[in-house]
Amino acid sequence: AGLGKKMVLGKRSDEIHAPADMAELAELQQAVIDAGKAAQREIRLKVSNEWVRYLVIMEPLWNAEGRVTGVTGAVVEVSR
Repeated sequence: AGLGKKMVLGKRSDEIHAPADMAELAELQQAVIDAGKAAQREIRLKVSNEWVRYLVIMEPLWNAEGRVTGVTGAVVEVSR
């Protein structure tokens, strides 16, 4: 049900999913940036007209000055 590796590796979330489906993921990304702490959440995203559940784990990315400049993470399909 999920997307293949070639469709997702090295891409931003907004390059993979429709903007309307990105609200929950964007909220988690912003929470990690604001808190400067890792977080995880199970979310649902629409893939090929089918809802798929994912476990999303995100961590802040820090620059040399100690400021959070973005997030990195992993997404694992948990629908099955």
